[in-house]
Amino acid sequence: MRIVLAIGLMVAVACARVAAESELSKYSFTVVIEGKTLGTFRQVSGLSVETEVIEYRDGGGGTTIFLPGNTKYSPVRLTRAFTGDSALWDWYTTSAATGHVTRFDGTISVFDRSGQPVARYTLTNAWPRKYEGPTLNAGGTDVAIETIEIVHDGLQMTRSPGTP
Repeated sequence: MRIVLAIGLMVAVACARVAAESELSKYSFTVVIEGKTLGTFRQVSGLSVETEVIEYRDGGGGTTIFLPGNTKYSPVRLTRAFTGDSALWDWYTTSAATGHVTRFDGTISVFDRSGQPVARYTLTNAWPRKYEGPTLNAGGTDVAIETIEIVHDGLQMTRSPGTP
């Protein structure tokens, strides 16, 4: 039973590598963390910022005034095909999992179909809070996926020169 499972897992990882390599040209963004390119990802989500609203009611006229409150940044989730590369796992286990968080700045660059940069999102004081390894199913046909979730203290968006 163990041999069959091991062979199934090796086949699944090999299929994931082939699928990941054939899809590289479809990606339109890269992620750079601590000055190192983490590679291309299938999905980046959580590039959002929200400011809470504080309602202040004027005692004299009964008018409600809306004031800005705290600003919150959503966690950023990076998802990619699992190829056996341990970079995301190593990054997580040497940071948040150890109880000693090392904060960093990172960028997510967005490219158009011709490969020209369109925009760059910069994360400030970020660190990985969660790693999700692939779901392994030797009988399935899905590509194995890994995800890392990053929390941060700031998000800036910069447009590339010449973009509308």
